[in-house]
Amino acid sequence: MFQVGPVEVDKAMLNDLYTKMTSSHEKYSYATMMIKDKKVVIDELGAAQATFDPAENEKLFNEMKARTASKTRFIFFNFQILRPSGHKTQDIAYIFWMDAGKVRIFEKPLYASTNNVVEKAITAFTDHDLSVPYFRCPDAFPFDYSALQAEMIKLALKGAL
Repeated sequence: MFQVGPVEVDKAMLNDLYTKMTSSHEKYSYATMMIKDKKVVIDELGAAQATFDPAENEKLFNEMKARTASKTRFIFFNFQILRPSGHKTQDIAYIFWMDAGKVRIFEKPLYASTNNVVEKAITAFTDHDLSVPYFRCPDAFPFDYSALQAEMIKLALKGAL
């Protein structure tokens, strides 16, 4: 019998990672995280973009997606958004990616419950004034740059970013 046990989610690690992604010194374009040895750990950090270039941002997303499409991952992605005012911003979104067709049946509850803990940890950051958009892919949103960026733009127009 397989027993799905609790997975350790280090809230300080998530907070530190978010801080590094938003700092001017250690900016990353993305961070993917996975479950390893019953812990959520950083799997990959994407190099920062040197300039504001939405086409390059999309390319980075698609390269990250190609490496993670067959794996379940917890992802921070730094979207570059050109607001209607002409203001250029970089806004981080949290993406939970699980291709249910490629995940073993007994792993689904483990990843889903861990995602709930990760999501709560992200929303519990108290030392930042932030609203991190959350996308559950592919359940609610396609794992697609254009679709996710369009949602980020909608949130920016509503003042939610």
